Amino acid sequence: MKIKSVQLMRSIRDRMSQETQGMSWGEEQEYLKAHSGSLEVLLKKMPNKAIHPTATLASAPSASGDG
Repeated sequence: MKIKSVQLMRSIRDRMSQETQGMSWGEEQEYLKAHSGSLEVLLKKMPNKAIHPTATLASAPSASGDG
């Protein structure tokens, strides 16, 4: 199965943009809080050796697995 990540990202971005159009910043924050569960599910599924979003490139595991 081939994942079209750019197309998926654009689709999600466009949908969120439409859903939050006209909202105040406070309303947008509530929207993001209400929809953040799907992001947490994706992060839990990350493989153990995946780069954590806050990690620096220097701390990322090497391709050979030696750290």
